[in-house]
Amino acid sequence: MKKIIGAVLKIIAVFFMLVFLCNDFCRDAWSQTEESSLESGRVVFVDLNKGFVVIDLGKAHGIETDTFFEIRRKNEKIGLVKTVKVREKFSAADVKATYKNNIIKVGDVLELPKQEISVEAKKQKDFMEDHLSPVFALAEKYYQEGKYLEAEDKINEIFELDPANEKAVQMLGKIREAFLQERLEPHFVEAQGYYDEMKYKQAEEKVKDILDIDSDNEEALEMLKNIREDMKMEKEGLEAKVVKIDINASKDSILSKTIDVFREYGCMITFSDPATHNLEASKYIKLPILKQILSEYGAHLKSKVYYSVEIQSLSAAAVVDNRLVIHLYGAYDSKGQMKRHEIKRNSSVYKETEKMAFTIKNLAEKF
Repeated sequence: MKKIIGAVLKIIAVFFMLVFLCNDFCRDAWSQTEESSLESGRVVFVDLNKGFVVIDLGKAHGIETDTFFEIRRKNEKIGLVKTVKVREKFSAADVKATYKNNIIKVGDVLELPKQEISVEAKKQKDFMEDHLSPVFALAEKYYQEGKYLEAEDKINEIFELDPANEKAVQMLGKIREAFLQERLEPHFVEAQGYYDEMKYKQAEEKVKDILDIDSDNEEALEMLKNIREDMKMEKEGLEAKVVKIDINASKDSILSKTIDVFREYGCMITFSDPATHNLEASKYIKLPILKQILSEYGAHLKSKVYYSVEIQSLSAAAVVDNRLVIHLYGAYDSKGQMKRHEIKRNSSVYKETEKMAFTIKNLAEKF
């Protein structure tokens, strides 16, 4: 019995010895695997346009952000990369240099850089900066002169040599923004001109032209919103007021005296047609500060009145010859945009317009 027990104990001792040795062997093998995987890392994806690669090494292999790797192919130096995003088993790395016009490819081997690699990369960087500086200078010159297409061509030359050049990316964005503004400026000027004259349909069409070019343009979207609000108000007739007066005089005489009186009252004549006897004018008026603040339209510094004048023929049975009709349109300045508002019959503007109409009548009938 004792012999049996002794044999069993020996078997158990041998078993535990084997387990211990196996554990040490496995741990050494794992360590060697990790070390070898670090030494034999490879490129698994390449994007030449954006200048970055993906490598099959990550946190599990002890890799950290800003780690440099030399790229090799059959013992030939291909380039230098630096990790920018590190995941568990993969990392993304920016291409920092390529040597002798080589191109990094999938399958290329990674190697931790030595000091001489950094020196070579610095030489490569210095060479690139010396070569690209004159191209940048010419691109900047074209940009300052407003030659945006020529400036963009120069930036594209830089990208051919250095696809990931951050300075070039920023400058290209600046050039394209300036070029876009140059294209849009004439449309904005025309749209604002139509809007100020309250020709809303034409203004709307010009703003649509802008949005066809730049669909997200915030200034154009805001202008379109204002135009459509004013078109709605105009359709509902909220802000239009009319002064009418019959005048026993010819249309030519009435139109002539209307121009004289409007100018006397500080109005600017924006349109006059002797053939149709129509006239358009406008006038800035400055409101008292308190009235601006208390205004239902909000505080504003300038208010403008638009006048649209027509001279109508009356029937042959009428005692007088013609009728002077003055339409009033009010507007106020809101962040550089003229916004319509209602002119009330008891306002000083409306009363002044009535006085102007009586003055025109008296002058025309005496003429």
